[in-house]
Amino acid sequence: MAEDDIVDQPSPAVGLSTDDITPNVYEGGFKTWECAVDLASHLSRSLSKGWELAGREVHVVEVGAGTALPLLVFFDFFLKQLLPSWRAVRLSVADYNLSVLENATAPNLLLTWYFAQCIAIPEPAGDLEITPDLLSRLVKDLSDKNIHISGISGTWNEAFTHLLAPFEDPQHRSRIETIFLASETIYSPNSIHAFTGVLLKALKSAEETGGRGRALVAAKKIYFGVGGGVDEFLKVLKELGGKGVTAWESKEGGVSRVIVEVQSAGENPAEW
Repeated sequence: MAEDDIVDQPSPAVGLSTDDITPNVYEGGFKTWECAVDLASHLSRSLSKGWELAGREVHVVEVGAGTALPLLVFFDFFLKQLLPSWRAVRLSVADYNLSVLENATAPNLLLTWYFAQCIAIPEPAGDLEITPDLLSRLVKDLSDKNIHISGISGTWNEAFTHLLAPFEDPQHRSRIETIFLASETIYSPNSIHAFTGVLLKALKSAEETGGRGRALVAAKKIYFGVGGGVDEFLKVLKELGGKGVTAWESKEGGVSRVIVEVQSAGENPAEW
């Protein structure tokens, strides 16, 4: 090859290279992971069985959201309710990378809303043109249904928990039901403690309003080569005053996958 033919190739954008995860740089949000599909399927089955939401305000949180399949199950459900029992809904989607929220999470939220409007007339496959009129319809529909959506990027820390406040003025809110969702977030022992602390604080925040908090964490039983997994998570959870039970477990071969239901100490297991 001649020297003149050698051209420096630009580096791929963060998350779009061949690496699944680059610690402290990119946490895998552009990929839909296996346990996210497990959790989304589990939630869809639960809602189809008539799972009742008891709170006057409902706050659904997904951390490590990425493509946000589990939260999208709830979003689709809320959009299709003609006579909801709740007064307001807030959806909080969080991912380490802002680029993931902008280029994966937000488009999926938009598409979920769009197809929820097209129940009677299936849309053909193809591109969706995002026009000012379409965005105006989205904003109006969410406002009419009292659905609020917020996005949070960054690490799990004390400031992060403050951003998860379900409504602007919690002192004048009551009976908030918080549903905390996560999948593939406990693969690293270095972050399990911070993740578990955020989870329990979110549940406690709901309980302080006279409501209830419940969480589902989908994960592999063990993450070979990195040290994280369900046993390590349950150990940290117990140390911080929470407890977990298995809500679902895969029946397939290979590495076992589970969904852990989490409650604060003293809470009775919720029905899923």
